[in-house]
Amino acid sequence: MGKTSKTSSPDYSKDLSGTVQINGVPVASTNNGVTNYNLTAAQNAAYDYAQEAFAKGLNEINTFLPETISNLYNQVEAYKNKGIQAINEVYEPMLKNLQTDVSKRFGNLDNSIFLDDLKDIENKRADTVNLLAQDVTAKQSELVDNELANRYNLLSFLNDYQSQVFNNALSASNLANNNAESYANYQNALANTINSQTKTSSSDSAITRENLLKALGYIALL
Repeated sequence: MGKTSKTSSPDYSKDLSGTVQINGVPVASTNNGVTNYNLTAAQNAAYDYAQEAFAKGLNEINTFLPETISNLYNQVEAYKNKGIQAINEVYEPMLKNLQTDVSKRFGNLDNSIFLDDLKDIENKRADTVNLLAQDVTAKQSELVDNELANRYNLLSFLNDYQSQVFNNALSASNLANNNAESYANYQNALANTINSQTKTSSSDSAITRENLLKALGYIALL
């Protein structure tokens, strides 16, 4: 009987290669099991900035620069001065009206009615000033809290941005790997099909040859 030949097919899974492109530009590629994620120059600059800004911001999260302190102080002073102005706009006219009224009625301000009314106005103004002082303290705390909140929000954004770049790279890399695996599976299946067809063809040829030899041997015996 004749020998059948066996066609060996290469294992394409040992040499995976796949690419993911956007507008014809490769963004991720896999070669020999190694996946690369490609950033544009602008994307790379943004990613580097996010990393550096995050590291710096995290290290200085509770540290206030002199200019920051000065800015907060100026805001507090502006809030306090506005409050004082509002108080004066209310109570100074009241004092003037009181002086005018008492002077018209008594000819002078040296009397108990004026002093009692003056004391009442000054007590009310003192209460208002005390409330303003509390508001100023609260405003100061609010400004500091807002400054910290803005810093934490920025750090959160920078961290989310880096995570998004990583997730994009992971998704693109998985797609590139899937493309590579699909291509390798296709090539292996194609090679196996060709090899199977070759075996079948060789087997059919061997049977035909064997039958032919038998037939020739039978004829020779006649």
